[in-house]
Amino acid sequence: MFGIARRLKLKIKKADRLFRRMIFNVVAGNHDDRSKNFAFIINQQYQWQLAPA
Repeated sequence: MFGIARRLKLKIKKADRLFRRMIFNVVAGNHDDRSKNFAFIINQQYQWQLAPA
């Protein structure tokens, strides 16, 4: 996931949010945590960001 985040040039704050979601899934015992369960959207300034959970 971080490889994709780097290719999309996510800002540090957004990458941190991605990391926190991944850690939450580990702590919560979510075993269905895979890349297709995360989404990215592009805003009007053509900047990629993590889609709302």
